[in-house]
Amino acid sequence: MTDAVTWMVETGLDPDSENRLLASLEALGGVEVRLRKGIPFGQGLNPGPKKPPREGPVIYHGSLNGAAWVQANTDWSPGAIANNAAFRCRSYYPAFGDYLLNSRHVFLPFGSLETMKNDLFDLLGADDCIFIRPDNNDKPFTGKLVKREEWAEDMKLLGFYDVVTPDLMVVVARPQNVTDECRFFIQGGRVLTGSLYRKNVYTQQHQTLTFRDGGALWDMAESLAKHAVEVGYNPDPIWVMDLCRGTNGLIRLLEVGGFCGAGLYACDTDIIAEAATELARSL
Repeated sequence: MTDAVTWMVETGLDPDSENRLLASLEALGGVEVRLRKGIPFGQGLNPGPKKPPREGPVIYHGSLNGAAWVQANTDWSPGAIANNAAFRCRSYYPAFGDYLLNSRHVFLPFGSLETMKNDLFDLLGADDCIFIRPDNNDKPFTGKLVKREEWAEDMKLLGFYDVVTPDLMVVVARPQNVTDECRFFIQGGRVLTGSLYRKNVYTQQHQTLTFRDGGALWDMAESLAKHAVEVGYNPDPIWVMDLCRGTNGLIRLLEVGGFCGAGLYACDTDIIAEAATELARSL
C-alpha cells in the first residue's frame, strides 16, 4: 500500500480549527488534502467523486452528517472513523459507572416519556427539573433540562424533527450543574491532546490543555482512558472523551464520541494530524 494519505476535510463548521488542521497537515508532508463543503440542514456532503483521484488510504474529518454520508456512500479506508454503536449511551454507560456525570439515569423510549412523567420527576427530579438526552451519538436532538411546568412546550421542542420517533431510546437523568467542559482525543488508552471548550457556566473560553498545565482534568482523562481499556471499552483506534467539572468540584465523564465528527476546539492539531495519518497508513 502507498504511504500517501488523502485527508477529506469538510469546511464551514469552525474556520479557526479547520485552518489549524490544514496548516498541520501541510507541515506534516506526504498528505493530500481535499476539501468538501457540507450541505446546511442536508444529508452529508456536496456531491463529489466516491473515490479520491489516487489510490491509498483516505481519512475524513468534519460533521456527523458528513461522516454518515461517507460511511454510506464510499469505500474509503479508514474513511469516517466512528463506531457509532459503541458511542450510544447504553454501550458505554455500563463501562464507566460512577465516573459518569449522569450516573443516576434511566433508559426508555421517547414515546414513553409522557406516561412516565410523574415517576421520572419523583425519581430523578431536582427543583422540578429533569435532564433528557438521546441515547444515540448522532444527536437527533440536543440534551435539554426539562421543567415540569414547561413539559408540553419542551416535549414539542425535543420531538420537532421527524427522526425523533416514539421508539427512539433516550436517557433521563438527574440535573447537574457543571462549570468547565473539556475534550480529549484518545488513542490506545492514552490521551493525545485536550482542550477546554466551556468555562464558568457556558461562557465560551477556548483554552489549550497540555500535560504541563492540564492539572486534575488531564489526570482524570488519563485515568479514564486507561480504565476504558481495562474494562474492554476501546471503541475505535482514535476517539474522543468529554469531561466536565461540577460546581461541587468533582470531575466526571460527560460523554464519548467518534473522531471523525469531533470538533477540535483548541486541541493540538499537529498531534491529531500525525496520529490519524499514521493510523491510516497502518490499516
